[in-house]
Amino acid sequence: MQYGTAICSYTLDNCPDNNDLFFIAITQINHGGPNLVSDPSKRRVIALLNLKAGNLSIIFSDYTTALSLFKHGISYLGDDKWSSNYELSLNLFDAAAEAAGVLNKNEAVTSYTKELVTHAKSYDDSLNCLTVAAKSLHQAGLVKVTYSFFFESLYHFTRTYIYCSSYRSQCHPHLIYYLTLERSLYVT
Repeated sequence: MQYGTAICSYTLDNCPDNNDLFFIAITQINHGGPNLVSDPSKRRVIALLNLKAGNLSIIFSDYTTALSLFKHGISYLGDDKWSSNYELSLNLFDAAAEAAGVLNKNEAVTSYTKELVTHAKSYDDSLNCLTVAAKSLHQAGLVKVTYSFFFESLYHFTRTYIYCSSYRSQCHPHLIYYLTLERSLYVT
């Protein structure tokens, strides 16, 4: 872990374009794991570095490595991730779902999406992840599961407001469309 943080500091300060050295540093840090870091601010920085490395892996079309890095980033945030690091958690879960979708790991896509939807502060915060999940499940031929999952997620955001006519005028356009679609097509 110490070697990884030293290499990472050196790389970010002196050779920001040296991707190989950056990946070596992140790999060394991740080998140590989140249990070796007790300071929440350091854990957040390591999670950010994993997000950065994961996004860089996607640029190189290495989705397997990207997913692994996003998982590591999530693990460094701890149990209170959604209350203490909302934006970072949102970005990591969204990116992890997207990488898992490309790799056809439908259970992982569903898991990341469900957690993100559960903790999302708004429908817009979850829209990309929901789209990834819908595409992934649909491509796997799980059309009924896709509809069920998507409407369950929408219900999460609308359960309090669904029958309030004054709120309907404030609804996101996608939400109104899918609520209408749910009433006519929903399959249990």
